[in-house]
Amino acid sequence: MLSHHLNGAENSRNYGIDLLRIVAMIMIPIMHVLGHGGVRDATAPLCMRYGLAWLLDIACLCAVNVYALISGYVGYGRKHKYANLINLSIQVAFYTVLTTVTVKFVMPDTVSWKEVLKAFLPGPLGTYWYFTAYMCLFFFMPFQSCLDRLDRSTMRKLLFTMALVFSVLPTLFLRDMSGTLSGYSFLWLAVMYLIGAYIKKYNVAVAFQKKTCILGYLLCVAVTWLSKFGMETLSNHFFSEPKWGGYLLAYTSPTIVLSALFLLLLFSKLSLPPITVKVVAFFAPVSFDVYLLHEEPQIRELFIKGRFRRLADLHPIVMILSVIGIAICIWLIGSVIGRIRMVIFKMLRIKQLSEWIERKGRCVLKRLSKVILPEQF
Repeated sequence: MLSHHLNGAENSRNYGIDLLRIVAMIMIPIMHVLGHGGVRDATAPLCMRYGLAWLLDIACLCAVNVYALISGYVGYGRKHKYANLINLSIQVAFYTVLTTVTVKFVMPDTVSWKEVLKAFLPGPLGTYWYFTAYMCLFFFMPFQSCLDRLDRSTMRKLLFTMALVFSVLPTLFLRDMSGTLSGYSFLWLAVMYLIGAYIKKYNVAVAFQKKTCILGYLLCVAVTWLSKFGMETLSNHFFSEPKWGGYLLAYTSPTIVLSALFLLLLFSKLSLPPITVKVVAFFAPVSFDVYLLHEEPQIRELFIKGRFRRLADLHPIVMILSVIGIAICIWLIGSVIGRIRMVIFKMLRIKQLSEWIERKGRCVLKRLSKVILPEQF
């Protein structure tokens, strides 16, 4: 997510990374159709539909990590502007306020005034967990320049330590000892951000062939799926109940992290033909809009939650193709609305407004800092 907010000039743009944004943003609705939509829950445990639904879900589970990695990858070495966060906050509120107020007007009994208030303050009140976590991370991004003071060997040790503490050990002991909330937190996004910045800084992708990245991703998906299906099959055999299948099913799981890394390395190496570049350039800037639209609480409740359970009655292959097709439709609708939103923002000069707010905010903070923190501090 957060596509154009972190990009630099067009001539330095990596369209392979932009294509990855699009692919990952199709993955996210796939997970939501399977999960929120009720497809997974409607399949009988350990049947073919169940196995295929979870295989598709696991193949897409790395999408959130991918976006956090991209933030670090494209953010490294770029000028940090708080106007970007202001612009992004207005973008988020555009969807929450417009949707919530509309639903409140049409179906007043379905929306409380507390939800209306939450729509006007989506970041602080946590309407979207990813945006709230990203908002916290944003204030620490200017300090990424401190990484330049570390040599590559020290940086590798730091990343290894973070991987051990935040991924390997919590997975090994099935305990969130590091407080990452299984990946739903600012802390985990910060870990992914630093790894993405490291990959960009040292051009890590050069050391990997495309086929190695593809095989690595497929292997991670296969190991994760086999872990779930294998554990549930064994537990069902011995205890007459399928359980313990979620061992590797978390954003912080090593296999999910590695699958995201392999996708980032793969797409960063892609060289796209001109026609593909034009398509990618059209859709990539509105990737975050797709997320904001279909995950808006009212939209999710009315149009997604439990709405796709009947897909589980279809032939397994038809079920999977239907899920993917619905996700692509969600992506297309969100992208079109996102382009309309961009036109509205341009007409309202939201970018200029955000920059003005940043300038005024800096002046106020500068004065406050002199009062609160004197030079002797």
